[in-house]
Amino acid sequence: MNIHDLKRLNLANGGYFFTPESMRFHGDTMKNFAIEKLDEDRVRVTRKDRPGAWIFSSKTGRMVWR
Repeated sequence: MNIHDLKRLNLANGGYFFTPESMRFHGDTMKNFAIEKLDEDRVRVTRKDRPGAWIFSSKTGRMVWR
């Protein structure tokens, strides 16, 4: 899975993390993000240029808290 796959899953499942409005508000572009697989069900998204990390479900593309 790459960051673009995660974006498609997130938007398809009602997420707002990768919407153009949200990304513009936070000053992000898709190039700012790196993705790392944690296990079968989760990936970590980090910013390359400043602090920030989030855990997403690799099945739904939505943020998870565990």
